[in-house]
Amino acid sequence: MKKPSTVLLIICTVFFLGTVAYRFYPKENFAMVQIKKRLIDIGERKPHDQTFVIFEMENIGESSFIISDVQADCHCTVPKWTQELVEKGGIAKIHVSYSNDQLGYFQQNITVSCNVENSPIILTLRGKTVIDK
Repeated sequence: MKKPSTVLLIICTVFFLGTVAYRFYPKENFAMVQIKKRLIDIGERKPHDQTFVIFEMENIGESSFIISDVQADCHCTVPKWTQELVEKGGIAKIHVSYSNDQLGYFQQNITVSCNVENSPIILTLRGKTVIDK
């Protein structure tokens, strides 16, 4: 059986080497994006209405940009996104449909996993469902 101090030394060494490797990882491998809107407020909507919005992310860096996954908070929010590499100057789009009959204010977060340094990126859709008039 190894001594606890040896195990602790191994864990600390692995953590230190991982930290150093990340610090010196070339930043040019990350893409840079500009998000036109992180929050889209659709205002009031009626029950049974399906709402569609588009989030746009422009590649402003030198590296190619790709969205690897997009997840929504719940089943009432369905994202579809650009699957291809987006070169410099190109725009990736995330199409989101929202359909829920629950009355009142809502806020749905969409989590975007991609090859940018601050991934994942959180986008937000909000509004209010009101009774038909």
